[in-house]
Amino acid sequence: LEREVQVRKQAEARELGLKNHLQSIFDSMCCVLVVVDTGGMITFANAEAESMCGMSLQQLKGRPLHTVSGIYGISGDELLARLRNNGEQWRTQRFELELGERRIHLDITSYPFSVGDDAGFVLRIDDVTRHVTLEQELFKAEKLKAIGLLAGGIAHDFNNLLAVILGNVNLMQHDGRLSDATARYLAVVEQAVSNAKKLTRELLTFSQGGDPRKKLVDVGELVRKGIDCGTEGAVVACRFSPSLNLWPVEVDAEQIELVISKMVANAAQAVNERGTIDITCTNVDADDQYPQAQLPPGRYVAITIADNGPGMPSELLSRVFDPYFSTKGEGRGLGLAICSSIIGKHRGLLTVDSKPEQGTIFSIYLPAAPGALLPQQSSANTGKGLGSPLRVLVMDDDSMIRDIVKAMLSLLGHQVTVTPDGGEAILRYRQEMDSGAPPDVVLMDLVVAHGMGGKDAVREILALDPGAKVVVCSGYSDDPILADPLRFGFVGALAKPYDFKDLQRIIAEVVS
Repeated sequence: LEREVQVRKQAEARELGLKNHLQSIFDSMCCVLVVVDTGGMITFANAEAESMCGMSLQQLKGRPLHTVSGIYGISGDELLARLRNNGEQWRTQRFELELGERRIHLDITSYPFSVGDDAGFVLRIDDVTRHVTLEQELFKAEKLKAIGLLAGGIAHDFNNLLAVILGNVNLMQHDGRLSDATARYLAVVEQAVSNAKKLTRELLTFSQGGDPRKKLVDVGELVRKGIDCGTEGAVVACRFSPSLNLWPVEVDAEQIELVISKMVANAAQAVNERGTIDITCTNVDADDQYPQAQLPPGRYVAITIADNGPGMPSELLSRVFDPYFSTKGEGRGLGLAICSSIIGKHRGLLTVDSKPEQGTIFSIYLPAAPGALLPQQSSANTGKGLGSPLRVLVMDDDSMIRDIVKAMLSLLGHQVTVTPDGGEAILRYRQEMDSGAPPDVVLMDLVVAHGMGGKDAVREILALDPGAKVVVCSGYSDDPILADPLRFGFVGALAKPYDFKDLQRIIAEVVS
């Protein structure tokens, strides 16, 4: 009898040890784990479930499944009915729910069991919101990349055509024999080309060549310019409230101004002249607990654009930044996708929050540079160094661009030599050096269809003459050279299409 008692105690000790071991395993799981009997009453819960419900295991035992599922807004009876009708051993169901102000995604995995007199279901509840969000962002990035390949190629060829059109318009405008009517027509063409330049600039943000040309800027001033551009021609009340002592941000001012103008214009269309738009700028110190899952820890300047328009239903929110998606009857549906692409390239974040009849809030987070000093405004004369004609070497594989740039520079009084590729440009540079009169400035196309491009040619020219002043020119490239020309040996960058003023400015900067 004593031996049987001892054996029974040992068995009970082993059973208790196994139960404690299993309890420790279940408690260490980062998911809600509950067991219910066939009547839907809780018989077991792990530590995560206890924490979620604010009850101990003893308090949860004997309570209905709704005690746990109801926290997520899921009916316990409905969930139990699904479990009973499900004949599979393991089955995971995805739930998309509103939990307070958050939209969450849950995976609920169920497993029916029957051991002796005990039967019921094991339920595992995983919050996969972050996973789903990242998955959506990855899918969106892949779509943007595919569009970028197409957009970048179109923009490159389109910018070359615009360069020829704009150059010829500028040359005609300098013809003293023009009538007033013809001058007005040319001004209209010039404005149309300017609008086309903006379009290609937007297309380039989808391409890998649309890298930002960053510099430290006052974000408040940048937002003001974007607001002025976005509300041009609109009758809408727009209130801007920047916080004091905003941190500087290192951004491409032109691209961020484009984002602000598009977001404000979008809000103005939403309120339809009868509402208001509130814009704020604040410093944000994000940490691991910050509610935006995609925002890494760090310091940011947050720009919010809120309107009191009709808002959007939840099913549209996940699509507002998709290419070609638009809630309006007109438009190409690229505006918000372009904004998302630009902010992403600045390592920032663009989010949206909206509900029907409660308006829409867009939030932009840009990495900040606290303590950095903003550069002083330059008062240099852009005409400095242009008192005498310069020797300019132009390399471009497009014959029409070579001809028009030569004509424009000649009209400015400079002596111009043109070449179709980098190899011939190096040869001409060496010849002019040997004659004792090397070029003062070299304008070099970055990518040529046949022969050596600007990236390789500039190294050869600098080997001949370390003091050579070479400017890179391009309508598009998948290389970061345009964003950081100094790093690759160039002294400046000139984006196509460019006009007389652009040529005068870049040459003045290089010479001075």
